[in-house]
Amino acid sequence: MNRFRRNPRWLIGPEEVYTVLSGSAKLIVAGKEHDLRPGVFARVGVATKRRIISGSEGAQLLALGAIPGAVGAFHPHVAVTDKPDG
Repeated sequence: MNRFRRNPRWLIGPEEVYTVLSGSAKLIVAGKEHDLRPGVFARVGVATKRRIISGSEGAQLLALGAIPGAVGAFHPHVAVTDKPDG
């Protein structure tokens, strides 16, 4: 679980499912913004660039991730960048 009030970098990582436990956030994937709030779940595929921006009140975020076919394996994010296209 991650609680944040800043805007993290763009991430390229494992397949993940996100939900906001409190507060609000925006998930940006493939140039589209998706509102995240409690009760909303969003899935992002493996190696897909994504960014989550917390709302003005911050967000408590639950992220569940895995690499398809890698049962029980832990895999950190593949890449972190400050650029949406890099």
